[in-house]
Amino acid sequence: MNGRYLGALRWRLRPLHLFRGRLALDIDFNRADGQARGRVELGFGNRFETRDLTASLPLAAFAGIIAPAGWAGTVDAALPVLSLRPGRVPLIEGTVDVRSLVAPPPNGAPIGSYRLTFDASSTPGEQLVGQLQDLEGPMQVTGTLSLAADRSYVVDGLVAPRAGASDAVIQTLQFLGAPDAQGRRPFSVAGTY
Repeated sequence: MNGRYLGALRWRLRPLHLFRGRLALDIDFNRADGQARGRVELGFGNRFETRDLTASLPLAAFAGIIAPAGWAGTVDAALPVLSLRPGRVPLIEGTVDVRSLVAPPPNGAPIGSYRLTFDASSTPGEQLVGQLQDLEGPMQVTGTLSLAADRSYVVDGLVAPRAGASDAVIQTLQFLGAPDAQGRRPFSVAGTY
């Protein structure tokens, strides 16, 4: 795609779904550094859904798509349900882990591993809200990711350096303002996807 080798894709058509106005494929995507499997369904009105999607791919595979260029790490996903429809709040159930995240050069500092969870409490209303937490690394992170129907997102959370964090991490976190009584600093990032 655009001169870039993505990997090998095998698929099997589920013809009975055509009677429901959907193109449904069981996919098996493989590349030397990762894989993804599950069911993909495309329907009227630009509806996109996956069922029982599992994936383990390098973050670089998503560069320029949903990840900025230069970052390294691994994305592990287990998503029983993912449904995207224009003008509607997404529906997501499952977890997405970003493991061994490393900042782009010239710094190239290890940032840690993080988990985003969408469960029964994430049920969309005006927005879908997932829980963000660190799994390991130089920073303790807790927060939420909110997704709205207009394709906007907001990440709100609290971050604190772990014992033994580098001076660079500690100094960077100081830009977020004064810490609370537990040493955590608030952060917020917003944009569109």
